[in-house]
Amino acid sequence: MRIMLKKLLALSLAAGLAVPAAAQTIRSYITCPDRSELFAQQKHAAEFSTQRQENRNYIIIDPRQSYQRIDGFGYALTGGSAEHLMKMSPEARKSLLKELFDPQQGIGISCIRLTLGASDLNSFVFSYDDMPAGKEDFELKQFSLAQDLHDVRSWPSTPTSRYFPRPGRRRHG
Repeated sequence: MRIMLKKLLALSLAAGLAVPAAAQTIRSYITCPDRSELFAQQKHAAEFSTQRQENRNYIIIDPRQSYQRIDGFGYALTGGSAEHLMKMSPEARKSLLKELFDPQQGIGISCIRLTLGASDLNSFVFSYDDMPAGKEDFELKQFSLAQDLHDVRSWPSTPTSRYFPRPGRRRHG
């Protein structure tokens, strides 16, 4: 599978380099919060152009100018994703994580944003100090990372791996 990923990536890059940017189009998709559109491809494709057009958003790419150094590439690992990973067989999970993190045999992910507590994609809502209704724990005697330790075990790490924890968003309603 990793060989297929690398071939697909190489093919995609080669295809992208073989066609002038001005001749390429970008397909875009949208999912609306009210579910009126679910991953629906938009009718009007964006196009690369060497000319600015009025009333159009544009991005200028100038390879001669750089503003910041890139520390790595990665993704957000939500609690819901971690739950699914932990439901995989150990062999399948190990294979997937190797494809993701291994810089030689995989795609070399080096940054992960982890959710602190439940996110909107967890199967249930929790915090690190859940208390029954009406109870308080200002001294944090009931504080526990148990749920995260269950779902997010020791993830692969490279010398350049970075983990960025951030508070999860709560579900509305």
